[in-house]
Amino acid sequence: ADNEKSGIGFVIGTEAEWNLNKWISLYGGLQYVRLNGKCDIIYNIPDDNYDFKYGDEKYMREYIQVPILFGFHPLKGLTLKAGIQPGWRIGSKISSQYERSNAQEYHTWRRYMGINAQTRQFAFDIPVGASYEYHNIILDARYHFALNKYFKEILEMRNSYLTITLGYKFNM
Repeated sequence: ADNEKSGIGFVIGTEAEWNLNKWISLYGGLQYVRLNGKCDIIYNIPDDNYDFKYGDEKYMREYIQVPILFGFHPLKGLTLKAGIQPGWRIGSKISSQYERSNAQEYHTWRRYMGINAQTRQFAFDIPVGASYEYHNIILDARYHFALNKYFKEILEMRNSYLTITLGYKFNM
């Protein structure tokens, strides 16, 4: 949606690197990712002199993802990365707050529901980013450009997001 706001999520996983030459590497990984977001949608629908505000929708999305990236090493410790990332949804939930009011009354209530049936099972991203390694500690930042919509039909919302991870490199 146009008014979706970012939320803090979580990612945990593993990644392997294959050096193709001095400058280029191939990376493959497996990750669990939890994405969070918020969307405010306002409807003014008269119903017995009530105005409805339907807002504060909070989304939680969980995926198993398989990043496949190429890395370019322009400087010692610095790697520029880009590739593809297929992902499979393993969970989706929404928390919505409803408000109903007129001049005399005000009511509010919350509901929680799973939304797996309304969301796409498969996600496909283009991750682009950079990492820096120092003494086997790796700081990695990637922006993930979503190529498909999150919902099947109702909203244009996409799962584009930024990840910042800290990891340790085991030399094998």
